[in-house]
Amino acid sequence: MPPDSLIQTLNLTFSWSDTSYIDPISKRRIPANKKWVVGDSLIIPVQVPFYEGDGFLVETRQIYQVEEPTKEDLKEVRVVPNPYIARAAWEFDEYNRKIQFTNLPSKCTIYIFNVAGELVQTLHHDNLYDGSENWNLWTSNRQEAAPGLFIWVVKTPDGKKQMGKFTIIR
Repeated sequence: MPPDSLIQTLNLTFSWSDTSYIDPISKRRIPANKKWVVGDSLIIPVQVPFYEGDGFLVETRQIYQVEEPTKEDLKEVRVVPNPYIARAAWEFDEYNRKIQFTNLPSKCTIYIFNVAGELVQTLHHDNLYDGSENWNLWTSNRQEAAPGLFIWVVKTPDGKKQMGKFTIIR
């Protein structure tokens, strides 16, 4: 392999300490784990020569502690739009119909029943960052859901439940 086609990779590992330490470059004392605020910066000392055009891409995400939902949190779950009206102005074509469950806990299962109590569809939601889940209005048998009244049940892994209803109008 010719030398100009080699790709060098840096593997950076960060460790967080409960005690302060002395930065080897600046010789300053760095405090123990503190909450980051707007304007804080992270300095990454590099001991490899860099050349023009070299660079870093650093991606950050908000880190937070996931809390289990309470019964009051589950009362905030909604279905939109309700009622769902087929061929409404917000739909751009007849093949992309959907309703959305909002304010969901990070992990839950959504059961959708018709008024006869038959299970129409089961949706599994597992997303820390987005509390919504779409349903394309298709049943588990790959049929378009009939118009009428539907009952939904949201159940968390620890057994908490919330119920509600929505309507499909054609």
